[in-house]
Amino acid sequence: MIVETNLKKSDNSDLDKAPISVKDFVELLWEHFSANIKAQAKTDIDTLLHYGHLRGWLEDWDEHDSSRLMDKKAAARILHQFMKLELGIAEIADKETYSKAEELRDLYLCRACANHIAHVYVYGIIEAEPIEANGEEAIIFNGSRTITRAEAKNYINKVFALKS
Repeated sequence: MIVETNLKKSDNSDLDKAPISVKDFVELLWEHFSANIKAQAKTDIDTLLHYGHLRGWLEDWDEHDSSRLMDKKAAARILHQFMKLELGIAEIADKETYSKAEELRDLYLCRACANHIAHVYVYGIIEAEPIEANGEEAIIFNGSRTITRAEAKNYINKVFALKS
């Protein structure tokens, strides 16, 4: 049963415009998960980071360097793994659907990230960014761009919309 459908929408506050850390991103994700799916009491951040690492939706550096700023690549990885491991959302098995992500010019700049990026892009969770390259319009994921708290809330809301 869905208790709450959305994280509080961005109100254009300075906090929502500020970059978000891995720790704060994980807290937002877990708060939404707890309210909507698991109804589990809030846990301290160190325990939560350790749990995410043990479950496989966080990596070692997420747990031990959680104050670093979140970029789109890391958000894609964490959200994709969380979708699979905590929410049970199926992998995209259809090659035709999956290949839609190949329109991203930078999809394979990070080969380890490509599958995560493809999933969140095809599912409509994280959008591409238009650019002009060699006089042509193109789209890129721009994985190294730091995300804001407002963007994080938007991505998390989209993940949980898939589950409902």
